[in-house]
Amino acid sequence: MRLLRLLSSPRLTLILLAIIILVLILGTLIPQGLSSQEYIKKYGINLFRIFNFFKLTNLYHSFCFFFLLFLFAFNLFLCTLRNLKSRKNTGLIITHISIIVILSGSLITAIFRKKGFLGIYEGQIKEDFLIGEKSFPLNFKIILEDFTVEYYEPDIHQLYVYLKDKDKKFFFKAKNLENYKIPGTDYSFRILKYICDFFIDESGKIINKSFQPKNPAVLLEIKTPQTKEERWIFAKERPRHKDSNIEFFYDFRELIKDYKSKVKIIEGEKVLTKTIRVNEPLKYKGYIFYQASYNPEEPDWTGLQVSKDPGYPVVFLGFILLVIGLFGNFYKKKI
Repeated sequence: MRLLRLLSSPRLTLILLAIIILVLILGTLIPQGLSSQEYIKKYGINLFRIFNFFKLTNLYHSFCFFFLLFLFAFNLFLCTLRNLKSRKNTGLIITHISIIVILSGSLITAIFRKKGFLGIYEGQIKEDFLIGEKSFPLNFKIILEDFTVEYYEPDIHQLYVYLKDKDKKFFFKAKNLENYKIPGTDYSFRILKYICDFFIDESGKIINKSFQPKNPAVLLEIKTPQTKEERWIFAKERPRHKDSNIEFFYDFRELIKDYKSKVKIIEGEKVLTKTIRVNEPLKYKGYIFYQASYNPEEPDWTGLQVSKDPGYPVVFLGFILLVIGLFGNFYKKKI
């Protein structure tokens, strides 16, 4: 009985809560889940040995932390049982239960959550994903039908101007159709047109081949009091105007607007098609697929982050109960 009174003591609740807060602070100050080499580089071999001995590099998955949370939840459970006799403490009881539910959901997340990576090419079928180097089955098929990267059209172009006879270089942040005077010369220029994928077709016509900045170029109008010429400047090519006293360099900056992965989920006869964007993940059978990465050298490949957290609904329910419990306590005090 004495042990039971101790375990159901509100004083123990405060002590356990203080210890949990200290552990959380410690886990914040010491980065979690890094490699041994990273810890040694940052803290030295001696501190790393201490961290490793006391399991301080993986606090939130340690047995001691789980036991601490379990003890805290058990203490709240016993405190709740003590208050069941009084109907006036309904709000407090619900608050206690909500904390227990939140802790339970957190434990479920810590133990059973899966977070990994899935790299996939257009047309490829995947049935698993990776956590580290270990493969985990999805129990359904996912196909990447199309992957595209959308870019903003630049409203400001970065140009370098080199004067051969003076061996000087000037930098301009130029807007379309605005005139810019080159210091110390009678030259001026303006940007007439921008094309993100410059291409000359069989008829000799200049076209924009795609909406991807594969070959960005600007058309310049270069003027002096006596002359005027139009010249295409390419971001991926050096100037070839050997007879000209002035050279322009186009310093193109890609401004990515969005990533889009059009995927198809196949499970038996069931087929689901969805476009995954940066802020619009795909949710299916408890899994969440996020748009995570891409490789500019492989435009038909994308990387998806895969997450499955069975504790999330439990934690969400706990927060709902917490709001109800706090409202009940507030309502009781008003009465």
